[in-house]
Formats: sequence, C-alpha cells, structure tokens
Amino acid sequence: VLLTHASLFMSRVERLLNQRSFALRLYRTILRSHNRLPPAMKYIGDGYVRQEFKLHKNAKPEHLGPFFSQWLDYLKQMSETQMANSDFGKDMDDTQVVAMTEAQTEQLALLRGEAARLADSFSQKNNE
Repeated sequence: VLLTHASLFMSRVERLLNQRSFALRLYRTILRSHNRLPPAMKYIGDGYVRQEFKLHKNAKPEHLGPFFSQWLDYLKQMSETQMANSDFGKDMDDTQVVAMTEAQTEQLALLRGEAARLADSFSQKNNE
C-alpha cells in the first residue's frame, strides 16, 4: 500500500514538473514573439503576459488546459500575422464576447484603458 501511495505521489510530481516546464517554455516563447512588435505593443503585451502567467501560477489543472490552449492560439495568430507581414490583432466574434465572464470583461476593459493610455503617452513623446 505504501509503495502504491509513493508511486501515485511520484506520478503527480512528474505531471506537475512537466506542466511547469511547459508553462515556462510557453511563457518564454510568447515573450520572444513580442520582439517583432512595435515598442508600445511589446511593452503592453509583455506586461499582460507576465500578469496572466503569475495569476495562473497556482491554478487548478482543470483551469490550465483552457489557459494554455488560448495562449497557444495567440502564438499561432502572432506567427501567422508576422509571416503575412500584416497588422496585429483580431476582433472577437459575438460568441466569444458573450462567453466572457465578468472578470474577463473587467480585465479586457483594463487592458483597453492601459493600451489607450500608452498610445497617448507614445504619441505625445513623438510629437515633442
């Protein structure tokens, strides 16, 4: 019985280590993908990624699957946009907006406000 418990414990530890390793690789890859962004967008993007990964550092495994999936989709979109040499970003469709939780809606509003503030700041610096 003790051997079984030890085996289960080691299995959980291995999964946790693999998960953390994957999260760290994903985090670093996202930050590297931001190196091709204009400086203002890189600044906003890096800060947002850091905050989101910190918030999910101790998240339950059932929450990490969707979290990782969304960030992998983001990386795919970044790669496609950079390869096509087109504008960055993508509008959300109505189903995505409706499916957002109140916390996600608040986070999006904060992100929009911060982006607008930084855009104004960069604009003022360039006009001086």
